[in-house]
Amino acid sequence: QYGVYASSSADSDRLRIENCVVTSNYSGNVFLASSNDQSAIVQTKISRSYYGIYTGGSNTSVVGCEIFGNNSWSVFMSAAGGLVQDNQVYNNSHGMSVGGNGTQVTGNLVHHNTYYGIDAGAGVVVSGNRVWGHASNSYGAINASGATVRDNDVFDNATGISGWASTVTGNRVYHNVTGIVAQYTTVVQGNSVYSKIGRAHV
Repeated sequence: QYGVYASSSADSDRLRIENCVVTSNYSGNVFLASSNDQSAIVQTKISRSYYGIYTGGSNTSVVGCEIFGNNSWSVFMSAAGGLVQDNQVYNNSHGMSVGGNGTQVTGNLVHHNTYYGIDAGAGVVVSGNRVWGHASNSYGAINASGATVRDNDVFDNATGISGWASTVTGNRVYHNVTGIVAQYTTVVQGNSVYSKIGRAHV
């Protein structure tokens, strides 16, 4: 059962969902498989499903939404050229998983999800977000694999930022148990990392 559904053979480009409430659909509230490009989900409340928003088409935008109470990912975006901006994402099992070269994740409030806050793949830029309250996730409130993570506020998490072959720069990372975990050629530069409790590790 889906709220809004487009299969990989639909090729429904430029679909726009705006000022809607999409809730309590068992398999996914908004599920747009590959071939459905240039979709936009704007100022919509998405809650209480398995996937909040699943998009496989390129150049998809999720802007100004409130996404909460979903049992898997709040936002799962896998294609290039996407935009996830100015959303509030909270109380989901997972926050958002975002892939695709050139995809931007910016200006979001991401908090109190059970596992990841933001999971970013290769070529994604994560900037200007506030991410907090992920106390049980040792993988990183922001987890980056080949991504750029810059100018974010990351606080009150088990692990603030975890990077693998990524660039982590200009972030304010504080009041986490572990601040930044850097692995496999990750560049960590110009961050402010401090702690009132636990370990301010970089």
